[in-house]
Amino acid sequence: MAFQREKQNARPLYLFLMCDSSGSMQGPKINALNTAIKEAIPEMRRVAGDNPFASLLVRAIEFSDGARWLSEEAIPIDEFEWADLKADNQTDMGIAFSMVADALKIPPMPKSAYPPVLVLV
Repeated sequence: MAFQREKQNARPLYLFLMCDSSGSMQGPKINALNTAIKEAIPEMRRVAGDNPFASLLVRAIEFSDGARWLSEEAIPIDEFEWADLKADNQTDMGIAFSMVADALKIPPMPKSAYPPVLVLV
Protein backbone atom coordinates (compact mmCIF):
# COMPACT_ATOMS: atom_id res chain seq x y z
CA MET A 1 0.00 0.00 0.00
CA ALA A 2 2.90 2.38 0.70
CA PHE A 3 4.09 1.84 -2.89
CA GLN A 4 0.66 2.85 -4.23
CA ARG A 5 0.64 6.00 -2.10
CA GLU A 6 4.13 6.99 -3.23
CA LYS A 7 3.31 6.31 -6.91
CA GLN A 8 0.27 8.60 -6.68
CA ASN A 9 2.58 11.45 -5.61
CA ALA A 10 5.23 10.58 -8.18
CA ARG A 11 6.47 13.21 -10.59
CA PRO A 12 5.37 12.63 -14.19
CA LEU A 13 7.95 11.54 -16.75
CA TYR A 14 6.75 11.97 -20.33
CA LEU A 15 8.02 9.72 -23.11
CA PHE A 16 7.27 10.98 -26.62
CA LEU A 17 7.58 8.42 -29.42
CA MET A 18 7.99 10.21 -32.74
CA CYS A 19 7.37 7.55 -35.39
CA ASP A 20 8.20 7.89 -39.08
CA SER A 21 5.54 6.08 -41.11
CA SER A 22 6.43 7.60 -44.47
CA GLY A 23 6.90 5.62 -47.68
CA SER A 24 10.65 5.29 -47.03
CA MET A 25 9.75 3.05 -44.07
CA GLN A 26 7.86 0.44 -46.13
CA GLY A 27 8.62 -3.24 -45.67
CA PRO A 28 11.15 -4.38 -43.09
CA LYS A 29 11.70 -0.89 -41.63
CA ILE A 30 8.11 -0.32 -40.48
CA ASN A 31 7.98 -3.93 -39.26
CA ALA A 32 11.14 -3.30 -37.21
CA LEU A 33 9.65 -0.09 -35.76
CA ASN A 34 6.42 -1.87 -34.75
CA THR A 35 8.30 -4.84 -33.29
CA ALA A 36 10.78 -2.67 -31.37
CA ILE A 37 8.06 -0.65 -29.67
CA LYS A 38 5.96 -3.73 -28.83
CA GLU A 39 9.02 -5.45 -27.34
CA ALA A 40 10.04 -2.35 -25.36
CA ILE A 41 6.67 -1.92 -23.61
CA PRO A 42 7.08 -4.77 -21.05
CA GLU A 43 10.55 -3.53 -20.11
CA MET A 44 9.31 0.06 -19.78
CA ARG A 45 6.51 -1.20 -17.51
CA ARG A 46 9.00 -3.15 -15.40
CA VAL A 47 11.36 -0.19 -14.98
CA ALA A 48 8.47 2.18 -14.25
CA GLY A 49 7.13 -0.24 -11.63
CA ASP A 50 10.54 -0.31 -9.94
CA ASN A 51 10.60 3.49 -9.62
CA PRO A 52 8.03 4.86 -7.15
CA PHE A 53 9.20 8.45 -7.68
CA ALA A 54 8.23 8.72 -11.35
CA SER A 55 5.02 8.08 -13.22
CA LEU A 56 5.83 7.16 -16.85
CA LEU A 57 3.37 8.61 -19.37
CA VAL A 58 3.61 7.81 -23.08
CA ARG A 59 2.50 9.89 -26.02
CA ALA A 60 3.10 8.77 -29.61
CA ILE A 61 2.98 10.79 -32.80
CA GLU A 62 3.02 9.38 -36.33
CA PHE A 63 4.32 11.40 -39.23
CA SER A 64 4.19 10.82 -42.97
CA ASP A 65 1.92 13.10 -45.02
CA GLY A 66 1.33 15.42 -42.06
CA ALA A 67 1.42 14.24 -38.46
CA ARG A 68 -1.12 12.97 -35.95
CA TRP A 69 -1.15 12.04 -32.29
CA LEU A 70 -1.98 8.37 -31.76
CA SER A 71 -3.85 9.35 -28.58
CA GLU A 72 -5.33 12.64 -27.45
CA GLU A 73 -3.57 12.56 -24.09
CA ALA A 74 -0.51 10.94 -22.53
CA ILE A 75 -1.21 7.37 -21.41
CA PRO A 76 0.26 5.72 -18.28
CA ILE A 77 2.69 3.00 -19.39
CA ASP A 78 0.58 0.33 -17.67
CA GLU A 79 -2.33 1.19 -20.00
CA PHE A 80 -0.33 1.88 -23.17
CA GLU A 81 -1.00 -0.48 -26.10
CA TRP A 82 0.71 -0.33 -29.48
CA ALA A 83 -1.23 -0.60 -32.76
CA ASP A 84 0.99 -1.32 -35.77
CA LEU A 85 1.67 1.56 -38.13
CA LYS A 86 1.63 1.25 -41.90
CA ALA A 87 4.11 3.12 -44.09
CA ASP A 88 2.92 5.43 -46.88
CA ASN A 89 3.27 8.95 -48.33
CA GLN A 90 5.92 11.64 -47.78
CA THR A 91 8.00 12.40 -44.70
CA ASP A 92 6.61 15.40 -42.79
CA MET A 93 8.89 15.45 -39.77
CA GLY A 94 8.66 19.23 -39.33
CA ILE A 95 4.99 19.23 -38.38
CA ALA A 96 5.63 16.39 -35.93
CA PHE A 97 8.35 18.41 -34.19
CA SER A 98 6.04 21.45 -34.04
CA MET A 99 3.27 19.39 -32.45
CA VAL A 100 5.64 17.91 -29.87
CA ALA A 101 7.05 21.37 -29.12
CA ASP A 102 3.50 22.58 -28.36
CA ALA A 103 2.98 19.60 -26.03
CA LEU A 104 6.19 20.47 -24.16
CA LYS A 105 5.03 23.97 -23.20
CA ILE A 106 4.04 24.66 -19.60
CA PRO A 107 1.06 24.13 -19.56
CA PRO A 108 0.11 21.53 -20.79
CA MET A 109 3.37 20.02 -19.46
CA PRO A 110 3.29 20.28 -15.65
CA LYS A 111 6.10 22.26 -14.02
CA SER A 112 6.73 19.36 -11.65
CA ALA A 113 7.48 16.88 -14.47
CA TYR A 114 10.90 15.39 -15.02
CA PRO A 115 12.59 16.50 -18.26
CA PRO A 116 10.79 14.67 -21.08
CA VAL A 117 12.28 11.93 -23.22
CA LEU A 118 11.88 12.19 -27.00
CA VAL A 119 12.55 9.11 -29.13
CA LEU A 120 12.70 9.54 -32.90
CA VAL A 121 12.02 6.22 -34.62
